[in-house]
Amino acid sequence: MKLQSHMKQLLIMSGCAMIIFSYISIFVNLYIWEKNHEIFDVAWYNLWLFLAFFAAYALATKQLMLRSIRFIIRISVCSGAVSFLLLSLLHLENERISILLYALPIGVTMGMYWGGMNITLSIFGKGKEFETFYSLIAVIGQIISITVPLLSALVIYFFGYIGSFLLMLVFVILKFIITFYIPDFSLQKSEERLFFREMISWKLMRMRTLRTSLTTSFFHGVLMTFQGMFVLLYTFQVTENKWLIALLNIVYTLSSVLALKWFQQKQSVSYKNWLLIGVTLTSIGFGCALLEQPIWLILSNICTTFGLFYVNTVVFSQQLTALENESTSIKASFLLWREWAFSLSRYVIFSLALFIDGKGVFFYSILLFVIICSFVVPFIFPEKTERVVLSNSKS
Repeated sequence: MKLQSHMKQLLIMSGCAMIIFSYISIFVNLYIWEKNHEIFDVAWYNLWLFLAFFAAYALATKQLMLRSIRFIIRISVCSGAVSFLLLSLLHLENERISILLYALPIGVTMGMYWGGMNITLSIFGKGKEFETFYSLIAVIGQIISITVPLLSALVIYFFGYIGSFLLMLVFVILKFIITFYIPDFSLQKSEERLFFREMISWKLMRMRTLRTSLTTSFFHGVLMTFQGMFVLLYTFQVTENKWLIALLNIVYTLSSVLALKWFQQKQSVSYKNWLLIGVTLTSIGFGCALLEQPIWLILSNICTTFGLFYVNTVVFSQQLTALENESTSIKASFLLWREWAFSLSRYVIFSLALFIDGKGVFFYSILLFVIICSFVVPFIFPEKTERVVLSNSKS
């Protein structure tokens, strides 16, 4: 099915944002890691990043009830520009303060973008068009995952990190230009009477399916956060060569492509079983990493990439399916609460990571906690959806 013009515009915006976020996830973390080679620095950076993300996501949801998505994305763009300028120019004697100042605007950049974009897409995406959009996003994401690390490594090789930060500023400017062409959407135009106080109330918790989905999001978030942090750290432990890091990320991307092919071919496998396969693979991957040799670290990342792909695909697709026919207020409320559940899981993992010093008892305890959380997901994930109705009156 062909996409309507507004969905094409949102697709272009998403592609541009993915380029920036792909760079941030790999090379800003590497930039911080290379300073002292300490897990503390990476955890400290991510802890503040997601604190800002959490606040910005909530602010974007509230602002979307008053202003256009264009305004919200432009705030994200401005924060992105500040982020790369700080990375280029700010180098304080106290590195922890520098890292904090890098993290906050990056968190605002990502939080404002996803806070506005998730709701906008949930409103505009309908049926087959929604499926087409996310299929194209998956393809674009795979292309970006291959090209951005290589291009970034090339720029860093010739011009250093400063050159790569300035290159990202070009994409930030491009993102700003695209805001003039995306739909001028606001929740203010919704037929429902929407109140932010209603969205953050506990009324959403009265429905078992959505309550269980939010609980699942916490345990899912623990797994995603741990895997996301350590897939980078394990890669950095294999090599700090920018080209090899780029090539390893291509290997992990191709692993996701292969996982997608198997997922599409095995239609008879239930969602519960896919979740069990996914968490089993991630657990095996974490076990491989304990052997510490480069080949085992690479195999670890491949296994966890496979496993997390299946977990993410099932959890996210089923949550979106459950929301497809719900009201605007339910969609916005659930997406906000889900992000708060993810934020809580991120705080837990990054806070614990601040105290990791090598692979001792404390690290193994955290690893065991993550594995237990991952196996909770397939056992509590809801199989059925329920219709939810919230009052539109002020609370």
